[in-house]
Amino acid sequence: MKSEWIKNRETGIKKLNQDLECDVLIVGAGMSGLLCAYQLQNIFEHIVIIESDEIASGASGRNTGKLTSQHGFNYQEILKIHGEEKTRLYYHENERAIHELKRICEQYDIDCEYSEKDAVIGCKSVYMTKRVADEIKAYDTCDIPYEVIREDEVEGIRYGAKFLKQASFDPYQFCIQLASNLNCEIYERTPMMHIHDHVVKTKDHAIRFKHCILATQVMPFQFKFFYTLTAPKQTFLAALKPADKNSLMILSEDEITKTKNNMKNFMLVGGYDHALSDDSNFKWQSFKRDLVLEYPNYRLLSTWSSQDYQVTDYLPIIDRCDDFIVITGFNKWGNTNAYVASLTVKDILEEKVTERRELFSLKRKSLVFSKNFISENYQVLKSLIESKIHDSKLMIPENHQAISFQLDRHPYGIYRQDDKLYIVDTLCPHLGCTLKFNDHDKCWDCPCHGSRFSLQGDIIKGPSSVGLHHSECLVSELKVDK
Repeated sequence: MKSEWIKNRETGIKKLNQDLECDVLIVGAGMSGLLCAYQLQNIFEHIVIIESDEIASGASGRNTGKLTSQHGFNYQEILKIHGEEKTRLYYHENERAIHELKRICEQYDIDCEYSEKDAVIGCKSVYMTKRVADEIKAYDTCDIPYEVIREDEVEGIRYGAKFLKQASFDPYQFCIQLASNLNCEIYERTPMMHIHDHVVKTKDHAIRFKHCILATQVMPFQFKFFYTLTAPKQTFLAALKPADKNSLMILSEDEITKTKNNMKNFMLVGGYDHALSDDSNFKWQSFKRDLVLEYPNYRLLSTWSSQDYQVTDYLPIIDRCDDFIVITGFNKWGNTNAYVASLTVKDILEEKVTERRELFSLKRKSLVFSKNFISENYQVLKSLIESKIHDSKLMIPENHQAISFQLDRHPYGIYRQDDKLYIVDTLCPHLGCTLKFNDHDKCWDCPCHGSRFSLQGDIIKGPSSVGLHHSECLVSELKVDK
């Protein structure tokens, strides 16, 4: 489902209809891609952006709308792996991003409900107070300013920490209005099919480039090793009306992670963060139940899911890789990290040696030599093996439901819509993991690396570069076991 930000909005931007040559090609028109164009538009003459769907249709238009350097409980992890100096640098880069994004809003008169707010992390349960205390200890070690939140100061928070003068905004409107002010060409519904030797091929055309920036969140098929460094994570979100009077942006971490942000016309709540290898449908049903229990007097406007990539050492990857510059792994904090990424890309193209470049380098040892790297890839391997185990008995699913089955030891999936059946090969074309059905979004998801496919097998999101083998038939045409 579309998020409340994107709901019922169309950009009207056309898809690519000719071959092109350009100085800089940016693949992906989310916040990071658009901000890269913003940083480079006065340096390079001809910049082109292509987007497989529409501007900000991915994580950029489906997030919480928070602009904060308070990135959940990540600082304690970054400090353990990278030390004080780099943790402090990460904080200052993201804190700077908040103020620079405000400046861009003022520069182009972007109406995106930019509003200064304080941000809070904390917990409600006693057994999570140590995790909060560890995060606060990391703030103290790295001289990061905060205020302690004690019991009854903030509803639902027993113990926490507050960052002052953070902000929130409508990320979709920011992207749409920024795009309209950029000195570049933008083409929607133009997916990249292949990239080689300074040429990107789409379905019908080719773009020759001098420099290419992959701001796609997920990497093309040939960069297989990226899928050992990152893991897809999913969050459920909902927009409720009316907006709460409390202007704080809140993230609580207990048994269930929950987030809240109040905008002018609605309150955004979310949670149930999980890996795609988990049971998404169970998480979704639990989220819906909690919405009814916790907000009985609010009207539900919309629900949706958002997907992002967690890097094994908690820092994004922004670096040159072969002939390309890659941007990935914002760890669910992409609104400020997108701006940081754009500055880092500018450093790379201007061949500047900076601390920022070193911080996000693909060559950093912590990407591989970490417990997270080992555990994440064990889970991927586990999902790959478990995904091969299917009940081979073939049955007709109930209406608007899906089932998985095997035929000659090969996995397939069937979705029923009234009398019509959509049958797809559920072996992911990327690296061979068996897909799981996402009942909330009505699509097939890869639990290993995050590819998503429609009921008809079309690509919704990579890293897969091709769709699924598929067919359609009527219920009366399909032979099944009795």
